[in-house]
Amino acid sequence: MRTVFKTFRILFLSAGLLFIVCALIFSYGTNNWYFLFTWKAIERIKWKPQNVIPWGRDDFPVKIPDAAHITELSNPEAEELYYSYIQSLQVLCQRIIRVGSFLDGGKEMCIDQPYKPKRPCLVYSFGINWLWDFDEDIVTMFGCEVFAFDPGMSNETDYFIKGPNITFYKIGLWDRHIVNEQGWHVMTLKQIRKKLGHENRIIDVLKIDIEWAEWTVLPEMITSGELRTVKQILIEFHNDDNKQTLLVFRMMYDARFRIFMRERNTLGCRYKVPWSIRERPDCIEMSFIHI
Repeated sequence: MRTVFKTFRILFLSAGLLFIVCALIFSYGTNNWYFLFTWKAIERIKWKPQNVIPWGRDDFPVKIPDAAHITELSNPEAEELYYSYIQSLQVLCQRIIRVGSFLDGGKEMCIDQPYKPKRPCLVYSFGINWLWDFDEDIVTMFGCEVFAFDPGMSNETDYFIKGPNITFYKIGLWDRHIVNEQGWHVMTLKQIRKKLGHENRIIDVLKIDIEWAEWTVLPEMITSGELRTVKQILIEFHNDDNKQTLLVFRMMYDARFRIFMRERNTLGCRYKVPWSIRERPDCIEMSFIHI
């Protein structure tokens, strides 16, 4: 009996040692023990030199033309350009982590300097749908103030404290201040920042998951200048009018936002191409840093 116990103890200790060695190898280059033991710092893709354009270059393999040329594109041409663009990478972030769930609601975030949030940091999270993993991870990892917004959470009060450093408002993001036909209270980013007293603060992370409304709000945020003080944007795009989406991507590029990560959302999010037998993803997660 004593021999069996001793053998079991040796096997248990060996398994524990193997786990530690594997974890250290897995997390190589990560200097944060939280990331090590929660498996958050994961190399999402294998970077290849041909997929990444160095900083300061303006000759990306996939470029969007100006507005005049976009309007001249045929629908198939616009679609091909859209799908080529959303699969491209424009800058290299050495350290990308998954914040939140590995399923719906999680986002890919750059923690290279100077993009890694440091206290006192500020995060705006638009689109919650009762999924709090992203917001809670931000607080646990970085200690940021998180302001969460979702006008569609009908059972919730207009305002509440979700937990340490997480504040919820039943407000939506839009290109003007109205109560829409669904009875939702929606505002511009500028109006929300003024309401919360954040006009002069940097937004370290702007998370947007607002079901097609991104195409309406992004042009307003760019033209109003509100994105000048945003370090990175983590957003889910939903395929719409390809010419309009190309115009928005061109605006983001001109506003100095560059793609460092993209990930298809294939969970029931596909559509049939009208002029082809193909199906394509209807949603894609994209992450941008402001250079």
